[in-house]
Amino acid sequence: MKAGVGLSLESYISKLSQWLFTKGRHCTDPYRIISGWLDNDSKRKTAAKPKERQGCDLSWYDDFAMNFDLSKFF
Repeated sequence: MKAGVGLSLESYISKLSQWLFTKGRHCTDPYRIISGWLDNDSKRKTAAKPKERQGCDLSWYDDFAMNFDLSKFF
């Protein structure tokens, strides 16, 4: 199991211990719980990534700006 989502494996184990203590439960399969948290955190991180901005072609702008006649407006 690899904790590549910003939290270390030790922090997930600590999180599990705190969760079990606060809920008053015992755990028979800590691997399943922690790997589920890792999957959820990974999906959340992937969903939170900003979408790449699409660029636009402004090659026409230089020609337009250099040849624009302002005398029509003044």
